[in-house]
Amino acid sequence: RALLGDVDAFWTGVAELSPPMPFEQAAAIFTTKPLNDALTRSLEDGGIPMMYKAILLSAPEEVGRAVGEVAACAEAGEPVVFHCQKGKDRTGLVAALVESVCGVPRPEIVAGYAVSGALLGGDDAKPASRDGMKPGDGVDWGLFRGSPAPAMEDTLAWLDDTYGSPSDYLAKACGFDESRQASLRGLVS
Repeated sequence: RALLGDVDAFWTGVAELSPPMPFEQAAAIFTTKPLNDALTRSLEDGGIPMMYKAILLSAPEEVGRAVGEVAACAEAGEPVVFHCQKGKDRTGLVAALVESVCGVPRPEIVAGYAVSGALLGGDDAKPASRDGMKPGDGVDWGLFRGSPAPAMEDTLAWLDDTYGSPSDYLAKACGFDESRQASLRGLVS
């Protein structure tokens, strides 16, 4: 299954990351407003960091497999290229995890991620808003343009707070254990 291939799991991740609602508000959502709209607004409010966290929560097996493929290519002495539709979100997450495992300093990981918007032609960084959109129109993906450094900083800090570190996320949630991580580190150092 592709990374972010399980859309239902992604939205479950968004629900888990959404701020808790008072009972009255939650009851109103279930009785007068579709849950999709509430989760859509929550994702938009959480921005790129929430999207990244939801991806990591919803697809640990796929994340582990992607990092494992990078490691397998390195072990075979083969070049590796990985990408997604835009080349900054899923690609950025996998790259940040691989770089973390390999001991790249966090400021370098964040800086590398932050240049990706400009490398994608610059139009990826245009501002967007929900102006003119109505409830039920779905996610305004324009709000997720660009690759701001704070988005990756927040995501990596969340991995630290939730799992202990990006490496611990890979080991605990993704099945990419410390021995495989050590092997990958040894191949690139």
